[in-house]
Amino acid sequence: MIVAADPLLSGDIGLVVVLIVLGKAAITLGICLIATMLMIWFERKIISDLQNRIGPNRELKFALESYWRSASTAADLESVGAARSSPDRITQRYTRKSCI
Repeated sequence: MIVAADPLLSGDIGLVVVLIVLGKAAITLGICLIATMLMIWFERKIISDLQNRIGPNRELKFALESYWRSASTAADLESVGAARSSPDRITQRYTRKSCI
């Protein structure tokens, strides 16, 4: 009988058999955890590609680049910098409520 070939079902359980089963369980758990981590990472990468927005750290960079290319004036650059460091924006950063 094929079922009787398994040492766990035949009743002959030793330390080696228990360690093998625990090792298999640990490997399976590790594979599942890594697979979950990778799936979450890939999902976040795909969703971030769908969002076409410029964050606050990139806003000033783009303003500087356009100023260096002479596509904007110094006043435009100063207005972007002032809007970036306005008291409302700083307060908003620390009092923002999460959108769950």
